[in-house]
Amino acid sequence: FKTMNLFARQEEIDVIVFVINAANHLTLSAREFLETAGRDKAFIFIVVNKFDDIRNREKCQRVIRQQIAEVLPATAAESADLVHFVSARAE
Repeated sequence: FKTMNLFARQEEIDVIVFVINAANHLTLSAREFLETAGRDKAFIFIVVNKFDDIRNREKCQRVIRQQIAEVLPATAAESADLVHFVSARAE
């Protein structure tokens, strides 16, 4: 219901910041949300959270970037600016 309300007001939204759990990658519901949001917004900021918990970070980045490319090609093309892998802990 909350998601439907959000989509009803999309013309009022300037930017979308979508947070993904690094361990889960893009779930089915996340893909569906991004596909729908991507119809109205060419670029969506993607934040991949809990990246510090991932052992094989290169593989994780590759998989998530591929998933984003499938759903949001314009965002994927600008991924250096729009897709960010973050950690809460200092490394």
